[in-house]
Amino acid sequence: MNPDLPLRDIHLPGGISLWPPAPGWWLLAALVLLLVFWLLHLAWRWWQRRRARKALLQPALQELERLEALYRDDPQTLLRELSGLMRRIAITFEGRRVTAGLTGARWLAFLNRQSGEPLFSEKFAHTLTVAPYQQQSEADVSALAGEIRRWIRQQETGHV
Repeated sequence: MNPDLPLRDIHLPGGISLWPPAPGWWLLAALVLLLVFWLLHLAWRWWQRRRARKALLQPALQELERLEALYRDDPQTLLRELSGLMRRIAITFEGRRVTAGLTGARWLAFLNRQSGEPLFSEKFAHTLTVAPYQQQSEADVSALAGEIRRWIRQQETGHV
């Protein structure tokens, strides 16, 4: 190093400031905002579905009570009507495409999956799948109505 040369002293650059951020931080902020809005949208849709589900459950329970009172002396007709009521509720919550074609064991599996527990086991398998289409049946319709009532109340939690 020659101190006689007319060179200026080394100047250090200024301190790194926090503003404006680098482009990567802008991109990250935009992605975080998009994620927050998307999560808010999902939460809003979940809340809307839950509110709609709750609004539909009370009329379903009222319809069940009405059917039980109307067909108290005709268990075979009550059985058919209860089966139809369950179909209508399932179609309302899950859609026709998912539920309309279910029969037999697949229908029972669907109902049990929606309730979160096996409400409709072997005891009600015949009652739900075959008995509504027979002329006479020895089915325990009042016990079935109780299980259907439990199933309807469990739909509020969103298993459907």
